[in-house]
Amino acid sequence: LQFLYLIGVEVPVAHQTHTHTHTHPAMEVNNIDAAKGEVSYFLLTDNALSCEDLTRRVSMPSCGAVATFCGITRDNFDGKEVTELYYEAYDAMAMKEMQKIADAARAKFPDVKGVAIAHRKGIVPVTESSVVIACSSPHRVAAMDAMRYCIDTLKEMVPIWKKEIYKEGLPTWKQNQEYLQSQLFAQQPDAAAAAAPQYAGSRAQAVAFALAVIAPMALIAVRQRRGTWDP
Repeated sequence: LQFLYLIGVEVPVAHQTHTHTHTHPAMEVNNIDAAKGEVSYFLLTDNALSCEDLTRRVSMPSCGAVATFCGITRDNFDGKEVTELYYEAYDAMAMKEMQKIADAARAKFPDVKGVAIAHRKGIVPVTESSVVIACSSPHRVAAMDAMRYCIDTLKEMVPIWKKEIYKEGLPTWKQNQEYLQSQLFAQQPDAAAAAAPQYAGSRAQAVAFALAVIAPMALIAVRQRRGTWDP
């Protein structure tokens, strides 16, 4: 099963009825640098996300623009009717990668003052947000460029996995293709350094890849086999 994930194969799992009556504590970081006039906010939570809340967190008197992105659950994929999505994350690494993304966005777009990134875990019904990003700057171009950079890089670098649940047929765990490719690519230091210097390959990164991808998927496989997997 782990091998199938690593090569990007969608993995159907035995059908289960999920009540999702329990939640896990949210992970939240709110950094305010008054001297620089900068705000960084990161959130992983089982609760519903609010675009308005993230907009408020990055709004400040010096900024005339806030660019936001809300990724929501759609009701279809490849001809199948999707009823909901379910997300799992390697929480500690995900939070660290969000901070790296914000730092890199500021380095690329120095006018950016506020960066907020939130991702939902657990069940996400159709039309509700799974990810929200908000970036602010004095003028619109930097905010819009930073927002796009953040969502594109999040999909590449943050260890989050998605299960699609259909009206008919088996649910399917779907490896994030951008994340998979970036982590495999990172094992080639020269090529990775040329494409993304801030994430150049290293032995430590290989270990991080194993922890982020192989270990969580192995745990899921074992628990599914034992019949104890209850997201």
